[in-house]
This record gives sequence, structure tokens and C-alpha cells, in this order.
Amino acid sequence: MNIANFFQKSRMIAKVEKVQHSKQHCLNLEDFDLIEFPEIVLNCDSIKNLILQRNQISELPKEFGIHLSGLKYLSIQFNNLQKFPECLKELTALVSLNISHNPIKVLTEDIDCFRDLKYLWCNSCKLTKLPDAIGKLSKLETFGARNNKITFIPDTIVHLNELRWLSLENNTLQSLPKDIRKLENLRHLNLNNNYFIKIPKNLIGVKSLMYLHLQKNLITSLEKDDILALLHVKIILIGNLIENGREFKDYKNLLIYLPDYSRDSTDGTEHTTDSSEWDSDWAQSTDTLYLNYDSSSDVSDDEIYEVAAKIPKLSKFFTGY
Repeated sequence: MNIANFFQKSRMIAKVEKVQHSKQHCLNLEDFDLIEFPEIVLNCDSIKNLILQRNQISELPKEFGIHLSGLKYLSIQFNNLQKFPECLKELTALVSLNISHNPIKVLTEDIDCFRDLKYLWCNSCKLTKLPDAIGKLSKLETFGARNNKITFIPDTIVHLNELRWLSLENNTLQSLPKDIRKLENLRHLNLNNNYFIKIPKNLIGVKSLMYLHLQKNLITSLEKDDILALLHVKIILIGNLIENGREFKDYKNLLIYLPDYSRDSTDGTEHTTDSSEWDSDWAQSTDTLYLNYDSSSDVSDDEIYEVAAKIPKLSKFFTGY
């Protein structure tokens, strides 16, 4: 065992024992270079919040859900789980689950076992579909499944009456469920980097919708009736080759790049609506603690992690627990 691993293991054990003895509710083991789940954590039956992200864990023990059944918040993103851990089904009290950046490929068909779940993140998991049972998560408010290979959304999702924020960016979607208007509380819908050829007409019935992200799709034209019906929605269409875009340059609810053909412009630059106000509205409209999304950033989570990983490992030992 090299000196860095020795310090890491010692630091981890000390932290777990401190939480165990003082009956603390939160245990944070982020970036501890864990290859295996430390069995000592199973003794921390008082914790409600467990953070295991940015390690190399490939498997959780069968007893995980039994010993830690009181967990409400679990983050295990950026690990190496090859499949959805069956032991998690015992965590019926979970309110928030982040299993992003694990190559699990398939979510459990029994996802509805998490009856109290409000926040679910499964970004970058190589998913090709979502289970029908997701429509039974009656308390779900935030759902993120970005950067997967999902081709369609099950119709059952329209039963998520509490859903406010839905991110399906960077998948292979071409349409939405017919009755998506039943999502009466949906405020934010992120469909960036998909295969939509037009603004989905069935979104017109979603009266609560505030933001619709359709950047970098295959939209080539807009229909005036659709835009008029969605004047209450701020629609971001940057990155689409919209041929009749200039017809809508005065619509304040659209964010769209257009060539500037005015006589005063000779450099071929582009202009658009000022997005600063939009960014402010976005930040204030929902709790950013659970968004896990920065609409203004060009840097991915993976790139940030790659840079952080290059920091000398011993540097982390000079900070407190």
C-alpha cells in the first residue's frame, strides 16, 4: 500500500468512526479513492445522508439497504456500478437518489419501490429506455436523465403530478407522450440535443411551463400559431437552422440566433435576445441544490472531474474532515 492510499484509508476510517460515535446524520466520503464499499459504513445506522460520489466502487453489499434503511439522500455518482444495485430497493425512505455517471444501462423495473422519492438523477448511465413504473413515483419533483441513449419516454410519465423539472438533454428523442399536458406542475423542460424537427404541439396544453430548452435539435421552421400559444414560455432555440426565424425576431419569449442583415452591420456577426434576465429567472425559479445543471456552462461534469483528478492526491490530506 503506497503512502497516499494509507492516508486515504486512515482518513476514511477516522471519519466513519466519528460519524458513528457521534450519531451524525451525514457521512461524506466523496473522492476517497474507494475501490470497494467500506463495510464499516454499515455500522452508521444513524445517517440520513450518504455521499459516495467520485470513487471507483463497482458493487454494493447485499446488506446495504438493510443496515442503512433510514437513508433519505444518497449520491453515488461517478463510480463504476455495472448495474442498478438491487440492495437499494430496501431504501424505501429515500427522498433523493443520484446514480449518475455509472454504466448501469438499465434502471430497475421496480423503481416505484422508492415511494417517497422527490429527486432522481441518472445522467450518463448509458440508458436506452425508462421503466414504465417511473410513472408511479407520485412525489417526484425533479428528474434528470441527460446524456443517455433514450429513444422514447413511456406514456406513464404523465402521471407524475408533482414533476416540476425534467431534463432529457442529449438523448435520441423525436417526440413526447401524447398526454404530456397532464403534467400540471411542469415548469422546466430540457430537450436540448435531441432529434425534434419542430416544437411539440402537445406542449401547448402545459399551462405551468416556463422554460423550454430545444437547443441543437433539427428544427428548421416555426409555426406562428404554436408560438402564440406558448407566449408564456421562454423557448431557447439556439443551434437550430430555422429558415423563417426572422419572422419571429420581435417575440420576446424566443431566444434564437439570427444573421444580422441590417445596413449598419458589415461583419456578419449574429445577434440574439439578451439572455442575462433569463439566467436570473432560471436560477430563482427552482432550488439549484437539486438541479445539477448549468445551462450557461460549456464544461461538462466529466471535464471538471478530469481536471480535479490531476491535483496531487496528497494535497487533500492537508484539509480537515
